[in-house]
Amino acid sequence: MITELSGPLAGVDIDLSGAHMRVLDQGAQVVAWTPAHEEPVLFASALATQEPGRHVRAGAPVVFPWFGFGPDGTKSPVHGYARLRPFERQSIEESDGQVLVRHLLTPSQTDDIPASLLVTTQMRVDSIEIALTVTNLADVALTYEIGLHTYFTVGDVEQVTVRGLEGRAYLDRVTGQRAEASNLPLVIDGEIYRAY
Repeated sequence: MITELSGPLAGVDIDLSGAHMRVLDQGAQVVAWTPAHEEPVLFASALATQEPGRHVRAGAPVVFPWFGFGPDGTKSPVHGYARLRPFERQSIEESDGQVLVRHLLTPSQTDDIPASLLVTTQMRVDSIEIALTVTNLADVALTYEIGLHTYFTVGDVEQVTVRGLEGRAYLDRVTGQRAEASNLPLVIDGEIYRAY
């Protein structure tokens, strides 16, 4: 079942054989996803603001066309303009045990980069996939940063271990210092705010 959202932000609630997903048109952002017969995977605080033009700190926000304040540290808003803008919802298709939602963002302001961003979100009963496709609309090469700034639900953060960052350089945003990770998996044992 696909239900249009009422409230300050447009979007859709999708229920598929026990699985649930909520996608906002602003930022083409998935703010909730629960596989069939499971607990929610994506985190959304009850205190998260959901107002037009404001960051929604929940689910899987799209980062585009820069991360943080950009490569030179001078860009605003943080993590780019895409997650603050309404995307055009192009289609919702339900078939073969899946739902596919497509959102498109095209340049609309003079300081936007000359590129469009297509966000394709595919949900099945046990999985979700978010694909980001950038199309250069200029005659010259573009530089941009893109990603998902995902909020995951965890039962006990002190039991979380992150693998794959061993030996990598990072900026500790709590202390402002640059450092290199140990050769052990990262254990969450206090406040951690790092950019690797």
